[in-house]
Amino acid sequence: QDVIDIKDAVYDGDLVIAAITRHTTPADTMKRIVAELRQVAEEVDGDIAQKGDDQIIVAPTGVGVAREKLN
Repeated sequence: QDVIDIKDAVYDGDLVIAAITRHTTPADTMKRIVAELRQVAEEVDGDIAQKGDDQIIVAPTGVGVAREKLN
């Protein structure tokens, strides 16, 4: 259900920072979730990035996630 809510939010134009719990989620489930969110980002011409081991950022249309570290 959480993945559906995230997808709906991105389709509505919201930037989503999703907390993930890798230690309690099976690896194959994580791969499926990330693949679904990557597809959503591609469909809306947005962006997706992982922040550390516990967050995924999914950006809507026209929004990119900078990957360079700010000083």
